Amino acid sequence: MRQLRSFYYVTILALLASACGDDGNKGTCDLAAPDCADGMACEAVQDGEARCYLPLIIRGSVVDATDDSAVAQARVQAVDANGAAVGSSAQTDNSGKFSLTVPASRDFEGTPISDSYTLRAQAGGFQPFPTAIRPALPLDAAAAMGSAEEGWVIENALTSIALLPLPGDSSSLGSIAGNIAALKNQGILVVAEGGGLGLPGFSDSAGDYIIFNVPAGDYTVHGYTASVQLNEAEVSLAAAEKKTGVDLTESSAPLSTVTGTVQIVNAPGEALTSVVLAVESTFVQDAARGIVPPGLRVGDITGTFTLTDVPDGKYVVLAAFENDDLVRDPDQTIGG
Repeated sequence: MRQLRSFYYVTILALLASACGDDGNKGTCDLAAPDCADGMACEAVQDGEARCYLPLIIRGSVVDATDDSAVAQARVQAVDANGAAVGSSAQTDNSGKFSLTVPASRDFEGTPISDSYTLRAQAGGFQPFPTAIRPALPLDAAAAMGSAEEGWVIENALTSIALLPLPGDSSSLGSIAGNIAALKNQGILVVAEGGGLGLPGFSDSAGDYIIFNVPAGDYTVHGYTASVQLNEAEVSLAAAEKKTGVDLTESSAPLSTVTGTVQIVNAPGEALTSVVLAVESTFVQDAARGIVPPGLRVGDITGTFTLTDVPDGKYVVLAAFENDDLVRDPDQTIGG
């Protein structure tokens, strides 16, 4: 990959200003309705108005962990620090390669600043990544390399994802896919619940989602994110069926509030923790972990906590979910 030298940098910025200025907006753009020229991205600017810049691209590969062979047609998404899928989703090609574009805050010159992402990958016949015991490590946007041809690129060891095959014969497993058209760019957690299973997927910037490796049976598909109530959808899936068009719509039902208390003991100084709501059907008891919908987290907790705008659902309340140097007492529960 060709590195961006200083004499290229000036040229790129000049071309960038020209490309953005051709539409009369002098380089500024609207994040809600981007109007940048082809090949450019509308990005938030630190201490300024959004502008058109060369995009930030994450490039990598997905392989079978058992033999390093390519995994084709895997779905890859970037996830922000709050657990929400961001930007477009990508599908790996026959060589297992993927490339996806993600939003990134910029300085005025267009250089990405320190946004953090992790990667999520799913594919038919494979366990999803990450899991409770296989965490994803963060990628720093500030480490992206500049390319005159493509923009800013992150490609390193962390963008190579190894998936573990599902045990046994997976040929009878199907999938459920749909759209949440009214809530694009939300990164909503979508869970197919039925038969004691909670099988997850996440919507992307177009509102599309897909849930892989679904056994035949009857399911209720729920969407979870803070501040939004969604109508559930009922699905009957035959063996190996790839069901599409399972769209979720907004509901006018009221949202809820969850309150409680956390007692922090034997911690030096003023210890702080966070509280999250994990969807019960995704909770793994042995790992004490579950999938947390975007926004269902509150931080800097020393005692009482309140989570507002919680959609309908069954949740497990977890404290010290993140790496805050605290651990949960297995003999105690959270009050509330």
